[in-house]
Amino acid sequence: MNKIRSIWVSTFLQLLRDKVFVPFSIALFCFLGMSVLISDWAHGDFTKVMMEVASFGFHLMGGFLSIFWAVKLMGDSKAEGVMELQLSTPISRSQWVIGKFLGLSSVLLFAGALMIAGWQVCLLMDGQSIMSLRQLVIFLNIIFLWVILGGIGLFFCSFAGSNIALFSSVCLWFLGLLAPVAVSALSETTPQWIRSTVEGVAGVWNLQRFIKTSIVYDFTLPIPWDNVLYTGLYGCGILLIVLPLTGWVFNNKDIAG
Repeated sequence: MNKIRSIWVSTFLQLLRDKVFVPFSIALFCFLGMSVLISDWAHGDFTKVMMEVASFGFHLMGGFLSIFWAVKLMGDSKAEGVMELQLSTPISRSQWVIGKFLGLSSVLLFAGALMIAGWQVCLLMDGQSIMSLRQLVIFLNIIFLWVILGGIGLFFCSFAGSNIALFSSVCLWFLGLLAPVAVSALSETTPQWIRSTVEGVAGVWNLQRFIKTSIVYDFTLPIPWDNVLYTGLYGCGILLIVLPLTGWVFNNKDIAG
C-alpha cells in the first residue's frame, strides 16, 4: 500500500503543478460567470437555466481535461524516463497503474470541488442560499464521469502512443454520448440488424446516464434515487473492468517499445 501511496501522491502533486491546471481553473470560473449572464438573458427559471448551461460546460471541460491529463501522465513518464525509474523499484506495474489512476482521480476531485465551490459562490451572489441536494448530485455525477474518462485514457495509453490514445479516448467518449441519441433516432424502417447493434451498444456503453440528469430532471419532482444508485453502480462497474484490463495490458507490454 505504501508503494501505491507514493505513486499516488507524486502524481497528484505533478498534476497540481501542471501548466494546464491554472488555465482550467480560470476557464471554470469564467464559464460560471457566462452561465449567469446567459441565465439572466434567457426566459424561464434562472437557477434551472444556469444549471443546464454550467453542467454542459463542466462536462466538456472536465472530460477533455481528464483524458488530456491521462495521456500526458503516461507520455511524460515515458519521455522523461520516470516510468522506468519507478518500475525499477520494488513495485509492480499494476500497482504503478493504480497509483497513477488514484493521483489523477484525486486531482479531478479537487477540480470538481472548485467547480462546486464556484457554483455556490454564484448562488450566493444571486441572493440564493446553499445549493440543493439535487444540484450536488448532478455535479457529483459529472465528476464521476471525469474519473471514468481518465481511466479510459490510461487504458489506451497502456498499449498505444499518445496521439492514438487521445483520439481513441475522445471517440469512445462521444460514442457513449451519441449511442443513446442514435437509438431514439431509429425509424420503423431501420433494418433489424442495425437496430439490434445500435441498441446493444447503447445498452452497454451509455455515458448519457451521468449528464442527462442536468437536462431532463424535473426540479419539481423528488430526486429519483434509484436512477442515481444505478448510475453509480454502472460507473463502478466500468472502472472495475477498465482498471484491471489496463493493468493486465500494461503488464504484458514492453515499456521500451
